[in-house]
Amino acid sequence: MSSTLTTKIDLLQNWLSKNSFWRDDLVIKESKFGGIGVFSKGPIELKEDDDRLLLRIPKSNLLAPKNSYIYSLLVDYEPENEDIVLSEDMFGLVVTVIYELHCGPSSPWADYLGSIDLENSEIPICLWDSQDKQNLKNTELDLLGLLDPQQLIDFYLESVRFATSNKQLASIPPVLDVDESEVAEIDNGKYPTKLIEFGKIIQSVTSRAFMVDNYCQLALVPAADLFNHLSPIVTDESVVNRENIHFVCDGTVCDDCGEQDCQHGGSDSDEEDQEDDEQDEMEIDMDYIKSMDEEDQSDAETDVDPEEVSTVSIDGDVAAQAAELDLANELSDGSKCCDIILVSEPEEEYGYEIFNSYGNELTNCQLLEKYGFIDLDDNPNDTCILSVQFFKQIKSLKQKLGSAKKEKELDEKLEWLEDRGYDLMNEIIQSIESDHGEHEHEGGCCDDEGTGCQDEHCEDECCGEETPINFPESWPLSIRVRNIDGECSIHSYGILKLVELKHSVFTQKLLNVKNETHMITNVQKYLLNNSEQEIQSFNKTILNWCKNRLNSYPKSLAPSKHNELIGKIIEQEKKVLNKFITLNIHES
Repeated sequence: MSSTLTTKIDLLQNWLSKNSFWRDDLVIKESKFGGIGVFSKGPIELKEDDDRLLLRIPKSNLLAPKNSYIYSLLVDYEPENEDIVLSEDMFGLVVTVIYELHCGPSSPWADYLGSIDLENSEIPICLWDSQDKQNLKNTELDLLGLLDPQQLIDFYLESVRFATSNKQLASIPPVLDVDESEVAEIDNGKYPTKLIEFGKIIQSVTSRAFMVDNYCQLALVPAADLFNHLSPIVTDESVVNRENIHFVCDGTVCDDCGEQDCQHGGSDSDEEDQEDDEQDEMEIDMDYIKSMDEEDQSDAETDVDPEEVSTVSIDGDVAAQAAELDLANELSDGSKCCDIILVSEPEEEYGYEIFNSYGNELTNCQLLEKYGFIDLDDNPNDTCILSVQFFKQIKSLKQKLGSAKKEKELDEKLEWLEDRGYDLMNEIIQSIESDHGEHEHEGGCCDDEGTGCQDEHCEDECCGEETPINFPESWPLSIRVRNIDGECSIHSYGILKLVELKHSVFTQKLLNVKNETHMITNVQKYLLNNSEQEIQSFNKTILNWCKNRLNSYPKSLAPSKHNELIGKIIEQEKKVLNKFITLNIHES
């Protein structure tokens, strides 16, 4: 993540005082974890009735496309590349930030944006130089396609076209003001200065963005991005989360207008839950509003000679008081705000720094892609993909079959896996994990019995509900081994069993079954239920894959800008592969 400039903290805090509620006993200062962090002045003992609100900011004050002057132009723009919709998601947020930066002091978020160190930001890994990418060959970053810059380049060129087509309505930001020679340079595979600058903005925005709701979508939330990340740890083969705060926002709003109760259809939330939420929000807000009233009363009781007060100062006081009242009114409606809530006490071990989690389930690849860093303490979420080794075995198997008919039958199985089988596997595995109560829940407060959250202060929407598992996007990416326990995925066994399954059984029990219930039953029976003997046999195959993957890394790393970081990435991946080998070597 790009750092916050220490010299700009006062400006940021001034912005917060005018646009949000920020708990005044919090300290913003340098952190030993890098950059700026948020600290308490000492121990915070959380009791049942304690106010846990650290930050509340109205959604109308978020830096989001729909709050920006540029939004109508983004909506009206018709892109040449249909995959790049500039009014939505990260595309919209990045372009919005570029234009707000271009506004300078006139932007409503000028003080906040000025606190972000864009100049020294990291660039996305897809823009790393050729030496770095060569060193990353056959790593997870390479296998997942995260080194390919094409989508970023497409996004940049579409943004340039947008800026050019709207230059009569909005002046072109310098980063998007390019000539034909610079475009040709990009087309020839070079990274000109302005593309690199664009990449730095992307990295800064993606590392700070929060998903707000289905109306605002992604947004920058000033001050919420000051909290540093603290990685989870493994205790008794379970991932234990260690963050102190949760980001809380009511996401059940209308897609069209952002309101809860409107003529567009409104929210599906339960009325009783909504009443409880409103009561809780008032309990949080009343202290703040009471303090605002006391300040106003104190001001009214101050003796001031009316003749000594100019008309200008009176107007200024009225405007300031009106702004404060408007802010208080906005903050009193928690459904229209985003909150940072304290969920656990900061620890003396870390100097009472208050930590967030950028994602307790993120692998080092995901951390590096989005936030620009990796977990150096043996990230429990790391995995190693073995799909390359799987396809090598499929190719070898086809050569041994020596029959076009047999090869076609094998292809038929993999096509079924692509079309139906993988989704059915995911559905079954999700059901099994939920029934056993083994799924993890952000914040770590779900009990082992699967009876829901036992933390009355937990704000997560998944409490009492089935927590969705983040499955890989495609079945080849599901063939992998895990760091947390050194085991391979359930999918790996199911896919190997599918390959070995007699084609007549496959046709009768899987391919030609139309009834969904029967299909799910058969997938579990014929693919996911494995005997100990079958698992041991499959593990021998997977062990060889792990050895092959170990031999695929570069023998030595060439000098490069990120040489040291890449070395740590490879070291971690090798550790994951060796963990599986160690657990299963005696069976081979």
